[in-house]
Amino acid sequence: MQLKMATFLRGMLLVLLLWPTSASAQGSSDYNQIVIEPFTSKELVRAIDSYGVRKILHYILGDNKRAKIAYEGIQSGDPEWLKLFPRLRGASDAMYTTMLDGSVVYALSRNPEGALEAMYGGNVSPENNCGKVWEDWEDSRDDRASLSQLAQTALNEINSRIKALQSIPDTNFEYIRSNCLKDLESNKAFWENSVNRR
Repeated sequence: MQLKMATFLRGMLLVLLLWPTSASAQGSSDYNQIVIEPFTSKELVRAIDSYGVRKILHYILGDNKRAKIAYEGIQSGDPEWLKLFPRLRGASDAMYTTMLDGSVVYALSRNPEGALEAMYGGNVSPENNCGKVWEDWEDSRDDRASLSQLAQTALNEINSRIKALQSIPDTNFEYIRSNCLKDLESNKAFWENSVNRR
């Protein structure tokens, strides 16, 4: 989990470095005056209803701690966070969308039906998303043992998603599930080769 979060936090650092230009265009002072305590999915829903989803998305992503809570909440498969996902994704831009999509696919192994519904509501394409894993390759590229361990961790995550998706009965989101399984099987072959080469 720490490896995944390290990658997310690196992405967030890049967002924060680029933030002044986009935030000023959006009216950064608006979200700086928002306070959401406790920082939970239920409170975020209330805040979105009051302030609008775009301001709340900027509020979340304007702070690493809040962003981490949101990403981990979605990854956990918690139903309340998954219900919130489509609203956040609908207001996000390219970088935020990539990070949100990376979070929701981790929920596939924890709450497959909820994750499929969130992906459908958020208009997430299962192709080239379901098989994504966020591992910290950069820190380990010169260390064969670490690379092998990361490849095994990625393979384990892929296998968990496949098992979870295969365990649920027919769903209203069968198109997404079947395409997720195809993407996962394709990525599984890559990770198996990576593990076997090391």
